[in-house]
Order: sequence, then C-alpha cells, then structure tokens
Amino acid sequence: MKGGLVMTVQPLSGCLPLHRALIPFKISRTKLFYHTYLWIFLKIMQEFFDNVSRYPRYFITISLGILYSLFVKPFLPLLKQPVTAIALIGLVISSFIFLSFTLRAMLGLNAG
Repeated sequence: MKGGLVMTVQPLSGCLPLHRALIPFKISRTKLFYHTYLWIFLKIMQEFFDNVSRYPRYFITISLGILYSLFVKPFLPLLKQPVTAIALIGLVISSFIFLSFTLRAMLGLNAG
C-alpha cells in the first residue's frame, strides 16, 4: 500500500449525498484531508444557506405583522357600527380609485 490508506466513508446524516454509504476506496493522506475538509466545508455551507433561506419568510412575517397592527387592528372597532363601517368602506374604495387614476395618469395609460 504505497502511500495510501484503505478507508470506509459513511455520509453524515443531513449532509449532502457526496458519497454512497460504505464505499471502500484507496486514498492518500493528502486527499483524505482534502476530502475531509471539503466535506466539513460543504456541511457548513449547507447550514449557511438553510439559515439564509429563512430570512425572506422572517421579513414577510414582520411586514404583515406591522401592516396588521398599523392599518387593520385600529379600524376593526369602527366596523362594528353601521355608519362608521359604511364610511370606512367608502374611504377605502375611494382611495383605491384615486390611486388607480393617479397611476394611470402618471404612466400615460389613458393616452390613446
């Protein structure tokens, strides 16, 4: 066994499937250290990207919570009385119409 070791590699649970279970192979010490460090690096990078992929969900959750607490929760008591409910619904509809007319005029969608 000139400059080599006979090793058996088993993948760690949750790691990228780089090797199949129980594959015997002949490898030098340098390659063994290289593959070990590569394996550790890939495991760390997988944890890193798992962590980074959670941030968009966190951002959406925080944004919806802020919108709910600022724009929905204060107006819920107003919807219990019919007069204020009609006024609030009219305000929302008129705001939407005003916004759509303004955007159409700014973007030139009505010019024909």
